[in-house]
Amino acid sequence: MNILILIPIILVGITTIVVIVYQGIQIRKLQKSLDDLTKQQYIDFSTITDNYTIQDEEVHSILREIEIQVKEQIKKGDVSIIEQVNKSIDKVRSEIPRTNDDILSEVQQMRDDFLALRQNL
Repeated sequence: MNILILIPIILVGITTIVVIVYQGIQIRKLQKSLDDLTKQQYIDFSTITDNYTIQDEEVHSILREIEIQVKEQIKKGDVSIIEQVNKSIDKVRSEIPRTNDDILSEVQQMRDDFLALRQNL
């Protein structure tokens, strides 16, 4: 009779061991999947960083080329740009209102002229 009681206990024990082994296998699979995802994220990040570095270098290269071209044009004495800038400066200067002293002296001159004209009439 003792053997009949031991059989279910042994079966439960064996089943428990099988479940524990199966869970261990599943945990290892999950750990491997997590490791694979971590590696893939690292690879993706490295790729993005490399692409950014390449693009950054290209932008700097283009800027250097533009700077060299501008310096060459200045060395050649391309005065048309300088003339355009000077014309723009003169135009802005002409649009700036005169100072108060200039306006007051002009008003004073107009008043004097008006008084002189009035006395002549």
